[in-house]
Order: sequence, then C-alpha cells, then structure tokens
Amino acid sequence: TSTGVAELGFPGIRVGVVDERSEIGGAFQGIAQFDLGPKTDVLDTCPKKAGVYLLLRSMNPELIATDEIGSDEDFDLLQDIINAGVSFITTAHAYNLSEALQRPGLKKILESGCIERIIILRNHRGIGSIESVRSGLQGPELFSSKEISKHD
Repeated sequence: TSTGVAELGFPGIRVGVVDERSEIGGAFQGIAQFDLGPKTDVLDTCPKKAGVYLLLRSMNPELIATDEIGSDEDFDLLQDIINAGVSFITTAHAYNLSEALQRPGLKKILESGCIERIIILRNHRGIGSIESVRSGLQGPELFSSKEISKHD
C-alpha cells in the first residue's frame, strides 16, 4: 500500500494503479475493495495506455502499478513512465524466465534493462510464493526458495 512503514522510516508514496480488469483493487461498482492505501489513485476498468498517460499528466504519481505487460506498446509505455521519473510495478505471466524470453514483446522489455527486479512466483509453497528474486535480467539472483528448501 501507499501507507508507508513508520518503523522503517518510510512515509509512503503517491501511487497510481491502472486496473484494467479490476484485479488489483478488486473494485465493485467503481470502488476498490482492497485497501491499497490513502495515497493511491485507482483507475478501474481503464485501458492501460490511457490510464498511464492520465496518471502521468494529472495525478503526479511516484509509482505506477499495472497488470500484465508483454507487448511492444507496453514497452513504449514503460519507457514513458521511466522518462517521467516515475517508478513502476507490473506483472508478466510465463511459466519461467526462459518462457518469458520466448515472447517477443516481453523479451524486448526484459532485455532493455528497464526492469530493476524480476520476482518469480510459483504455487509450490502456497499461492504466490516467491521462487526467486533477480537483479534485472543479467544480474545476480538475490534470493532463491531453493536455499530455504535445503533447510526445511
């Protein structure tokens, strides 16, 4: 959420969410059902491209969150977000990193270097459990659930 974490000295940031299919905010009749924090603006059922540009022009976000990316148009959107000095969080669906690199649009995004962290989720330890965290596509693996499994 955009609330922040006082114990860590993190005051929270202004967040804009483009929620094309009401999956992030879980909106019902235009009202987000999930608490995304007091500094979060949710654009429910808004097309990603229109929503990103609306947020950049008028909402002054520090971070933009969207659902699944993977097209050449998404690459252009991410570049515009970065060029505006705004961070982003997004998702991409693939079985693993190798499969993600087989998709031309997603490959372009991953190879561009605009992705700072790649977090791979699986369901083997529970829904949405973290399998690994990488520092970009070429960077080192920062976390692996395989290390945890060795100690179980």
